[in-house]
Amino acid sequence: MLKVPPGYIIINDNTSTVAVKKEYERPLMRHGISQPERFFKDYISTSETLKGRGPVLSVSIEEMPETRIMIRKYLRGGLVRFVNNDIFLGNQRPFNELYIGAEAYARNIPTAETLAAVSIKKAGPFYKCYLITKELTSCSDLPQYLKKLSKISSIEFSEKKKEVLVKTSETVRSMHNKGFLHADLNMKNILINSLIPENIFIIDWDKSIFKNSLSESEKSSNIIRFCRSMEKLQQQGIPVTEKDQELFLVSYWKNPKKASVDLEKLKQTVLKRKLIWKVFKN
Repeated sequence: MLKVPPGYIIINDNTSTVAVKKEYERPLMRHGISQPERFFKDYISTSETLKGRGPVLSVSIEEMPETRIMIRKYLRGGLVRFVNNDIFLGNQRPFNELYIGAEAYARNIPTAETLAAVSIKKAGPFYKCYLITKELTSCSDLPQYLKKLSKISSIEFSEKKKEVLVKTSETVRSMHNKGFLHADLNMKNILINSLIPENIFIIDWDKSIFKNSLSESEKSSNIIRFCRSMEKLQQQGIPVTEKDQELFLVSYWKNPKKASVDLEKLKQTVLKRKLIWKVFKN
């Protein structure tokens, strides 16, 4: 049986299951959110299609003129995606993410409001899955924000980059202190409001965990994962350096010794991955 947070209801029909926030039930259901695939057929070739963990659409709702919604379709990763990219065994995944995302939002972690999760039965125990959130306007992910920011003077860029990385570390620390372990903590899952840069959001709660408290080891592993994404994106031209990784870790721990330990773990992790990649490449 599906578990939904307080304030959400489950609606079933012959093929679809929808968990939707009560206050949005009427406009979303009237708009046909129980069959989200039709939106992708209508919008897939337009600029409103974004890339991320599966295609994401930005859609307007007539009964909600001041709100746009984001519809994300779940896709499979790994080699299996070449034979099956969007069919899942079971339908728990979007409802689990809805639950974690709603909990995070309710506990004042800056994130997108989760409005609904949808599963469409295809055959037997197989489903297509979707998640609907409220769009965070005037936002770009952290890599793109820094890339645009780098066009200003080098001194001003350095100061502003430092401010946003420190604020990001504080936001992540607050998330951890509230018991949330993000399954894919990386720069692309941090959104910055371009109009108010101190407004930072954490998105994409797929496979994330919420519990009473996190261990130091869990926190360390999570922020090392974030810093590893900085390493990877640096190679793609995003203006971040090893000093930025160190700044993030020091700002997170408020303890240079702990930050130094994690920085060394990060270096070892990056080195191991490079060696593994070199072996497979050869």
